[in-house]
Amino acid sequence: MLLSDIKTLLLPITTNIYFLEMPDTPNNLLGVFFAGGSPPVQAFDGRTFERPSFQVRVRDENAATAIQWANQVKDTLHGLSDVVVSSARFVDIMQTGDILPLGKDSKGRTELSINFQTKLSR
Repeated sequence: MLLSDIKTLLLPITTNIYFLEMPDTPNNLLGVFFAGGSPPVQAFDGRTFERPSFQVRVRDENAATAIQWANQVKDTLHGLSDVVVSSARFVDIMQTGDILPLGKDSKGRTELSINFQTKLSR
């Protein structure tokens, strides 16, 4: 599963990683979400590559730490190529935009997001 594989890649940053949600606790976490994508493509040799997009959201009580985590997410994922996680081979992962500030949530915690596109085969 895409989100589980992304979590595995992000574990060096924190173990507080959630799929499709950002629960109220803990205060400091990463959320991984589907973000659409592009249709699959077929290579000349008959292999099919999926091209999903995903978003990583960062939430932290401290704005500087949120920015630090967001930069770690970028450094970990952008440009990653030819990596196997579980049963998926990530041909590449590319960041599609820079860090986007989402503002503060109702408890004053800073929220940021970063979007990525990937090409993978199973």
